[in-house]
Amino acid sequence: MRSPLGAFIFIVLILLLDLYVFQALKTVSMSSSSRTKTIIYTSYWILTTLVIISFLFLVLNKNDFFPKLLRSYIFAIIIGIFFSQTDYCIFSFN
Repeated sequence: MRSPLGAFIFIVLILLLDLYVFQALKTVSMSSSSRTKTIIYTSYWILTTLVIISFLFLVLNKNDFFPKLLRSYIFAIIIGIFFSQTDYCIFSFN
């Protein structure tokens, strides 16, 4: 995933999945107070922004910028979030 096109495609996939999951989050939190909704929505998009920035930082920097173990953990967290959203999208259609 070192090519800019591959990174762009992955980021677009993340954003599309996030929009889909966010719609479900809005539906679930519909009966909450406006303050609670604001906290939930802001937290969700801050997490998404951190994931995208971390991914870009890992892809665009040299391999020796972070220790290999730290890079592995960060990438595993990013992929875990991506797969959990993908899993939600797949099973929500059934």
